[in-house]
Amino acid sequence: MQEPGFNTHYLEDMKLWVTHSQFIVEHINAMTTLAREHTMLTPDLAQRYLESCEIALQRCQQRLDSDGPGSAGDANIMESPESEAPIGPLSTLEQHLQRILGHLNTMHTISSVAWRQRPHHGIWLRKINR
Repeated sequence: MQEPGFNTHYLEDMKLWVTHSQFIVEHINAMTTLAREHTMLTPDLAQRYLESCEIALQRCQQRLDSDGPGSAGDANIMESPESEAPIGPLSTLEQHLQRILGHLNTMHTISSVAWRQRPHHGIWLRKINR
């Protein structure tokens, strides 16, 4: 039984958000296997990817914890190491990292859209943000 006024689009968006998080876990598992087998990134490139992923994760977390809609500046949530990456084909590990950054970007967008559709009838939000 659904509560009156519940927006089903919110639930659908959150399911999509969860799907992207599952994809990230799959990429991390594949990267763990690759990392055991060889070192594929230079230390500088690895550091840039790490920083980009950390920023993206923090932005997604802030988006979920926020008590208001996103601002216009939230559109570009991370600096991509692509601009400084070597020209040529990406290694398998870099492809996984690029996909993770893409999933995080999508998750940030989904959570920004879903914010407007969130349930307004409960006190769950006030308890979380205090």
